[in-house]
Amino acid sequence: GDVPYNTQSLTVATYKLTADEDVTVDSFKLKLGSYADSGTLSSVALFVNGGRVSKVKTSTTLDNTDGFDVSISNGYTVKAGETVEVAVVATVGN
Repeated sequence: GDVPYNTQSLTVATYKLTADEDVTVDSFKLKLGSYADSGTLSSVALFVNGGRVSKVKTSTTLDNTDGFDVSISNGYTVKAGETVEVAVVATVGN
């Protein structure tokens, strides 16, 4: 369904990461689908297991041509045998 404009803290995607050995993730490259343009989202941030791990990326840096990187502050280490859930949380509109 449609998402109302000016919606805050909307989880737009989730990813489960499982590591066979310790792995440090320092960024995600994201690209908006064909249903959205660069003005649709005003900000995005990454959360791991419910806690924010990135700075908020604002609309001025959400380039959809080649996608955009969201950096994880100091990296996040997924320990061997561990599974974590990464959520992309966004503000739609202003």
